[in-house]
Amino acid sequence: MHRTELLASVAVIALAACSSAETDLGLGKGVGGAAASSTSGTSTTTSGTGTTTTAGQGGQGQGGGAGGSTSTCAPATADCDGQPGCETAVGSDVANCGGCGVACGTANAAPACVAGACTLACNPGWSDCDAQTFNGCETSLADPKSCGGCGVVCQGPCVNGQCGGPCDEGPLAVDDPSAFVAAKAIGLCDGVVSASWVLPDGSPPPAGQAEAFHRGHGLLVGFGPNVHPQQGQHVLALSTGAARQPTDPDWVDELEKKYQSAAPPGYPKALPACPGVTTGTPNDGTSLELTLAVPPGKTGFSYAFDFLSHEWPGYVCSEYADAFLALLSPAPVGLPDGNVMFDPSGNYVSVAASFLDVCGCQGGPPCLAGQDGQPKKTYACSLGTSGLVGTGFDGAAPNDTIHGATGWMLTTSPVTVGTNVTLRFTVYDSGDGKLDSTALVDDFRWLTAPGVAVATTRLQAPK
Repeated sequence: MHRTELLASVAVIALAACSSAETDLGLGKGVGGAAASSTSGTSTTTSGTGTTTTAGQGGQGQGGGAGGSTSTCAPATADCDGQPGCETAVGSDVANCGGCGVACGTANAAPACVAGACTLACNPGWSDCDAQTFNGCETSLADPKSCGGCGVVCQGPCVNGQCGGPCDEGPLAVDDPSAFVAAKAIGLCDGVVSASWVLPDGSPPPAGQAEAFHRGHGLLVGFGPNVHPQQGQHVLALSTGAARQPTDPDWVDELEKKYQSAAPPGYPKALPACPGVTTGTPNDGTSLELTLAVPPGKTGFSYAFDFLSHEWPGYVCSEYADAFLALLSPAPVGLPDGNVMFDPSGNYVSVAASFLDVCGCQGGPPCLAGQDGQPKKTYACSLGTSGLVGTGFDGAAPNDTIHGATGWMLTTSPVTVGTNVTLRFTVYDSGDGKLDSTALVDDFRWLTAPGVAVATTRLQAPK
């Protein structure tokens, strides 16, 4: 007999012997992992289910499960101690999940075993980037190689889950003319392709009126004693008048700049809160337009804003109600005009929006607001007037009245990774250049959580 024939015969005999000794044990090797989560908060990873093992041999799971006895066990149970009986619930035991000795990882995670599969709820700031459940959530999202999400690589440091660390450090001039510096002031360092000052429709600033136009933006260290930056040391102010606070030397209470522009596509338009009322032509508008390259691993963005207006209380639901918009292109699904800031009723940010809640009146709150001779709207003014103090909107000027603001709000929007998007923040007087409004923008953040939606909600616990 040739050597090859002899070896083949031995292999056949060995295979037959092994086959005859097989006994169904239950659950064995855990296989397969889910894709790694890239969220900066709680993330979840699930391992696969087990397979049948042979008697006395056991499944080899993540980390190697020991073999059990030759008992035939019911589904999701196994004999892991070698004694008669199927004492181990391999369908739910985190120390024997899917097979004897197959342990779910506990590092930086709260593990669970569901139907023989490991599930990891990662602690905040950690993620399971290798899709292996046996070692838990092994990756810190403060690592520059996974900053805020799996595989998000920073060129510099990773601070608070964002590349580059705080952008807004050190002193910035209130009248700095650079739109890139304005992006820096709101915390946006990563992914800025271009930045420019434009009119509400995206056209260049008005020729011959550069000084008046650029009075409409400023980098402020605060707005009065009670409105503070939400990150770093500055907020971006965009105003139809002077983007300054009363403590700045070039502040004025009202500034009519006497220029107009076309409206953004889709505007002006009626507000659901004000049926039959259409706002007027944009006057004295100021806009910051940013082109952003969406970084790897990012699914959306967020930013904080506060809108203050002299149009409250006298010009709610009128053609003079000033507007503050954030226009995103490409537009999110279902939002043809691209504006990502609106209240639950679909009202864009103006004095008619339902989240205007920083206000006050004699004998109130609640307070009534609107034009004389027209139906009034009721405002709860539940946040009082502290957010107006020292801003120029507090009614402190002679013959003035208390005006209104939203307080700090938070807007989120989805984006598509690997694409470029354009975001234009714009504020403008409506119908004329009187009674100015100011918008504050700060704390821009890229998001990594799945399923980011377009939403504007009240910012919880603002600084």
